[in-house]
Amino acid sequence: MAELPEEKFPKLFFPPRLFPFTTLVIMQVAVFSTIVWSVVYNNAALTWVAAVFLAFIWFFNFAQRGLLAQSLRLVDRLTPDPPSTNNESLPRVALIAAARNEEMDIEKAVRSWVALDYPRLDIFIVNDHSNDRTPEILNRLVAEFPRLRVIHDPELHEGWLGKANAVWQAVQQTGPQCRWLLLTDADVVMHPEVLRAAVHYAEKKKLDFLTCIARLEHGSFFEEVVLPPLWAGLLQSAVPLQRRQVLRRPLGVGAFILVRRDVYLGTGGHAAIRSQQPEDALLAALVADAGGVTGSVWTNDLVRVRIYRGYADMRRILVRKQRLLTDDRFHRMIPGIFMVLNCDLLPLAVSVGLFIQIFSRNRYDYASLAAFLFAVAAYIERVRFFRLSAAVNSFRAPVPWLYPLGSAIRLWFHLCAAWGMLFHKPMEWRGRAFRNVRSESQSPGV
Repeated sequence: MAELPEEKFPKLFFPPRLFPFTTLVIMQVAVFSTIVWSVVYNNAALTWVAAVFLAFIWFFNFAQRGLLAQSLRLVDRLTPDPPSTNNESLPRVALIAAARNEEMDIEKAVRSWVALDYPRLDIFIVNDHSNDRTPEILNRLVAEFPRLRVIHDPELHEGWLGKANAVWQAVQQTGPQCRWLLLTDADVVMHPEVLRAAVHYAEKKKLDFLTCIARLEHGSFFEEVVLPPLWAGLLQSAVPLQRRQVLRRPLGVGAFILVRRDVYLGTGGHAAIRSQQPEDALLAALVADAGGVTGSVWTNDLVRVRIYRGYADMRRILVRKQRLLTDDRFHRMIPGIFMVLNCDLLPLAVSVGLFIQIFSRNRYDYASLAAFLFAVAAYIERVRFFRLSAAVNSFRAPVPWLYPLGSAIRLWFHLCAAWGMLFHKPMEWRGRAFRNVRSESQSPGV
């Protein structure tokens, strides 16, 4: 392989800035313990303190919903009818997707790419050593659509992860006449107008890197109840500063990344993060660290993807992501664990517990009533947050009321990730085991 750029390790984890890390954890533990004890022990003073804490949780949940609503207003949304553009003025784009064992989704995705209303488009699909019917499907599609270019089983060099290697190999097939690279996944379905709209937006905003938050589709109850708040969190993290499309921190969503080819190569691209995951967020960080301008939009139904297929697949992927985003450092997970306990699980549990005590055990003191009302209010705010996430998710109407079940499952995934961290268990992606080189390369600390 030609000379490669030095591998880089951009930061993805940002410690809490408002309080020291340990202070934040102590506060969360104190909130959780006080509220639980106030339900178990009928002590007026303790219950008043718990009521104050529950009021704070209600306000936090209210603010989280407000932030999501603000995100829906402030983060730009691509529409399928951008201003008409002369086809001759459109820059050349290369769409690149790595496919490994994608027989269930690859054909639908590729047919949507071929149907893109963009005349100067090259499509590269890399079959990354699949052992299912993916190669057969791709060969049939190439015969039907000659504009497709398929690269089968590129040599995988030591120190490379499969997807990074596949994308890098395809980029080498593009020429300098190609201005933009569209990096996507082999299960992503696109509206015919989305690429034209995205290129127009990126050029108008003078961006070097644009990511689109796709609509996440769910095909099982577990996906519906667990995933919507997580996907809505992507939209929250994309809130622009001072109404400009400049992110607080770089955001990369692998379903749709549009990056200038010269900027990609100048940062080292996937070669600079060749042994690391998540490559989408790391690529965004690379561009930002190099001084590039990054941006994000949401697309409603213009880009759609079903990433997870049932409980087992969801557990495997989310546990891996949790470990990657915390660099396999257990203490970094503690605030997230208590956030789920305090903001998601406690409100409904306390509401039920106090309801039983108030109406069956005659616990009619003002402190208990206040705690009960704030707990109910906090629960309802999370339901409203869940409902609002329908802008980027698909789920059935009753599901938001069951969000504590999804939160309990996410808490279980946190514990599974912690188990893997503590016992140094390997991670897996598409049948390939890999280790977290990021955790090994960085010095200890928060």
